[in-house]
Amino acid sequence: TDVARRYPEQTAITTYRRGAQRQDKTFPELANDSFCFAKALFSRHLNRKHIAIVSENSYEWLVAYFGIAISGGVAVCIDIEHSDQTISDMVLQADAEAIVCSDSLLSLCRNIQDTAAEQIQELIVVGPEQEGQTCFSQFITQYTPQAEREFDSYAIPERQTASIVYTSGTTSTAKPVMLSHTAILSNAADSLTILDSRERIFNSLPLYHTYGLTCGVLCGLIRGIQVCVSCDLKRMMQEMTLFQ
Repeated sequence: TDVARRYPEQTAITTYRRGAQRQDKTFPELANDSFCFAKALFSRHLNRKHIAIVSENSYEWLVAYFGIAISGGVAVCIDIEHSDQTISDMVLQADAEAIVCSDSLLSLCRNIQDTAAEQIQELIVVGPEQEGQTCFSQFITQYTPQAEREFDSYAIPERQTASIVYTSGTTSTAKPVMLSHTAILSNAADSLTILDSRERIFNSLPLYHTYGLTCGVLCGLIRGIQVCVSCDLKRMMQEMTLFQ
């Protein structure tokens, strides 16, 4: 909120869609969308729950992450490069009660929900609106006045867990690691002392990796720096050229 007030006109996040279509979001827009996502979670009684994000890089990924965190929940950051079975195991092991997924991973996430219907209460899809599924753009608009009041009065404990990330699993099975709000912000603040990010940052690293999110995005946003998030490695060079 403080950053959004300090940089009311500054672009926070830039992404490129197919066809080189550019999307710019200001700091107030990012804050507002994150708040709306959090309020929608309160409306569905999904605040303070574990929610998995199973998606490629996107603006919506960040909105979901921030929204989950400020609703008192735990964002479970899933590495989508793993096998379908490993992704399913990660989601269920982390006690996720909802999933935010991209359209390309919808089939996998539906299978996860089908196998754990009592655990997975909601499936929120980042993609075009379709009948019979909860679309991300609709979800963030669906909250009640009561949920808004509950969100406004909620205070987050500093040492509460904000996210669960998984180790790479290079030498053994990937293991969950819990990160608190304090730990994440401390790491982001520390990175400011060693990174000369100037006025803009281009981040091609996955947001579900701690370094990509903390150093590639959070440290820039704290300083009011515009961050371009690459959403597709196949188009990374094109996006970098367009962002210059």
